[in-house]
Amino acid sequence: MDGRFTSFWQDVWCGETSLAFKFPRIYRHASHKNGLVVDHFIEGEWRPRVRRRNLREGEAIEMQEILSMLAPKRLCDGCDTWEWKWGKNKCFSVKSMYIVLMGGQGGQHPPLHSFPYKVVWKANVPLNLVWDALIGHLDRATTVLQPAEPRSILRAWPCSNTRGIGEDIWRVLPYSVLWVLWTAQNEIVFCQGTFDLRGIINRIKCMIWAWLDINSQIRNLKKDHQVTELLQGWELLIRDQW
Repeated sequence: MDGRFTSFWQDVWCGETSLAFKFPRIYRHASHKNGLVVDHFIEGEWRPRVRRRNLREGEAIEMQEILSMLAPKRLCDGCDTWEWKWGKNKCFSVKSMYIVLMGGQGGQHPPLHSFPYKVVWKANVPLNLVWDALIGHLDRATTVLQPAEPRSILRAWPCSNTRGIGEDIWRVLPYSVLWVLWTAQNEIVFCQGTFDLRGIINRIKCMIWAWLDINSQIRNLKKDHQVTELLQGWELLIRDQW
């Protein structure tokens, strides 16, 4: 780090807490409370700036402790970056945050019964209604949805007995469904959203229409169609017969 984007006193960059919290007496007399780390590293030496020249006993002890902590640290080329100290690769993850919040130590998982995860993560999203609205008109809809887990659905997703843009829509359909349902579930859980079947179905269809642009050949095929065909003529596009 070069110290150009890190607050010397306020950010946690040296030790487990901020220097302002760990050394309140010295911080009280700091002349540059909003200064950056680089502002306190002058000519290769650490020089915390304080207004009081003659420090009292407790303040002098804190100053010695600060200098002792800073002594092994040196600035170098490269931008300052954030690190998540509770992750193995220093990157944030929901799993590591959950373990920390629940008091897990040393990477150990806390007991699942101590947290109402079923209430928090389980949103009222009736998956069967969504699938029925999309492929309920097909004779083999029940067979297609026989696998229960999302991963199994993706692996077992069959080919469609049709051609043209309907075939391409069918290929993308399960991925769009799972993605939109995941975002809808998060909206319900974290944003007090509500389940709107019609809105979700339209989002799935619009997502498919957007994702079809990824393939250049399909993008050319789209020129002969409009998104309104998905919204209003879905059953004419998604057929299971030659």
